[in-house]
Amino acid sequence: MIGSVISATISQAEQDFAWSGTLEVTNQASFQRIRINDPMDLELGGETFKLMVDNKTLERDGVGMPRRTVSVVSPSVRFTTPRAVSLDRVWDDPVWARDAAEEAVGEAIQWDLVNWLITGGRLAVHEASPLDVVRTIAGAAGGLVESLPNGTLREFGIGFQWQCQGGRRLPWITS
Repeated sequence: MIGSVISATISQAEQDFAWSGTLEVTNQASFQRIRINDPMDLELGGETFKLMVDNKTLERDGVGMPRRTVSVVSPSVRFTTPRAVSLDRVWDDPVWARDAAEEAVGEAIQWDLVNWLITGGRLAVHEASPLDVVRTIAGAAGGLVESLPNGTLREFGIGFQWQCQGGRRLPWITS
């Protein structure tokens, strides 16, 4: 419990994979107990966001009340540097795209993207973060990666409308 929150903002930029935000809290004792990487649930606008503490700052401007700010991010940041361990891996056997992505992060991903079989030996990474692997796989199918409010990673297609000569749409490629 972090005590009373004076203000809270949370956002996720387009094509960014994680939520980020700030909370301004009033209770000094609660503020002191907060640790980097502590999990936190934040309810805003009827939506519950699973977050983790990224940073906290205490500002004093002389005689005024101190300002206690907690920076929060999606738990998915643990799949990027500096929090994640870099991967060196070659998938020698054929692997489904979703399986390789989930193996990289070690948990289930909400997969709203075409799943395809990657030929053995065609997927290899060197000193890549787990999220880099997931982004590479999603990007190969024209997809993006984001964090859902519940903290789950999601891969999804961006719905490009590909066209062939003559302006005819190829419906099996559109989403």
